[in-house]
Amino acid sequence: VLESADPNWRSILQQECEDFFLSDRENAVAEKWNDWRKIALTKAIENMLLPAMQHELRAELEFDARERLCDSYRQRFTKRIMRGPYSHRGAGLPELVNDDEYDRGIKVLACVWDRDMKVNKDPTPVTCVLLSREGEHRETLELPFMQLSDFDRRKQDSCKLLTEFVKRHKPDVVCVGTNGRTSESLYQIVDMVVKNVHEIRMAPPVFIDDAPARIYQQSKRAVEELPDQNTLVKLAISVGRLAHDPLGEMANLLCDPKDFEQLVVHPLQDMLDISERMKIADECMVDAVNAFGVDINVACRNKHSSALLRYVSGLGPRK
Repeated sequence: VLESADPNWRSILQQECEDFFLSDRENAVAEKWNDWRKIALTKAIENMLLPAMQHELRAELEFDARERLCDSYRQRFTKRIMRGPYSHRGAGLPELVNDDEYDRGIKVLACVWDRDMKVNKDPTPVTCVLLSREGEHRETLELPFMQLSDFDRRKQDSCKLLTEFVKRHKPDVVCVGTNGRTSESLYQIVDMVVKNVHEIRMAPPVFIDDAPARIYQQSKRAVEELPDQNTLVKLAISVGRLAHDPLGEMANLLCDPKDFEQLVVHPLQDMLDISERMKIADECMVDAVNAFGVDINVACRNKHSSALLRYVSGLGPRK
């Protein structure tokens, strides 16, 4: 900083110090003492003053940078969690759902497809799961031939199966987990199926960021909740819950520091300890949960919704 302001700052500092400490008497003894004073000043500046200034400046810059990083991390995490459940009102179709039913939640059909994820089946199927209005897993549909050509009979049959599945269950929303180009092609297929369902009016499918869901599918919590399901079914269930109750799914992710550590919120988050990130996330969750509110009855009935209770003011993790 000093060199950018004035390249000769060292000599200027040396000269200012000499003006204070050197004697202005004009005799041989005073000049001899001034020579020793210059040597002492040079050693004091180079070996003591400048290192101390450098250390203090680095500490201040590091403190400011950490504060700014914490603020940026807090803003990004808050933006990520401050989302309510999917609403038809936002899709411009308010007449689709009866208000009484909507207050009890939404039925979600979640579809995921990942060519790189092996589930002991060849080819890897498109996996669709239906979640009830309380976010519980109800039914699974696996379509193994969606990656074939549009003219292939097996793909046409798979699309018919998906169409019948939608007609039978009448989900409030169909969501697709994001995973590069595979999710884009899956979205086009699902969108075509939804448009061909003339018996019920449905909003277009929606993309759901599946980063938290991909952490969930490999977590200890997923093994305990869904021991008999494969990884794609676990992924689809978590994607559906992110549409059904995004705040609740993020609250579950925060329960295990090992799971939360895998969530990428900020590109520089590794400069913060996991404990610092957890503290910021907990503070943001308290604000979000108390802003949205919690249905105590739903939280008591469904284990995956109970994680929200620890963030209610007056309760906390211990209670």
